[in-house]
Amino acid sequence: MDSLETFEMILNSLEKYPNMRFMLFCSSWGVLEQELESFCRQNGHSLLVYQTKELDIMKKSLTSIKIKDYSPKQQRYNLQGRLYNYIFIHELPETLDNFLKKIYSSVANGGRVYLFSSKSIDIWRVMESFENQNYVSISKIELDNSTLYISGKKMHGWGN
Repeated sequence: MDSLETFEMILNSLEKYPNMRFMLFCSSWGVLEQELESFCRQNGHSLLVYQTKELDIMKKSLTSIKIKDYSPKQQRYNLQGRLYNYIFIHELPETLDNFLKKIYSSVANGGRVYLFSSKSIDIWRVMESFENQNYVSISKIELDNSTLYISGKKMHGWGN
């Protein structure tokens, strides 16, 4: 199974609620990002993309998503009090602990954060970072031989 098939399985396994909100942090626009955009558009979900570098996409053709520039000075990402059901991180813009802390207030209770990474990272350190920032149900999902997702869930009443 290739990474796109595995990613499609992840998307299809998500809760089937209407009008869910997705957030994506990325520096390039590839097959997985296109699949997420297509999934959100087909299911009536909103997608907010934080670009860590200028994305090479046709913004006019992607009217179903909002694209914002990432700023490391930004203290949080739930602008206007919006909470997101799922956050996908395809490009980690800063240290993991600091970043997970910043996005914590953006995740809806019961929402999940997915960090895309190579298998060469210290998986236990990443899982510990999730735990230190009050995420639970931490798991890893292998996309292919060299890449994986590590995910954590925000639980109601945990953390600050």
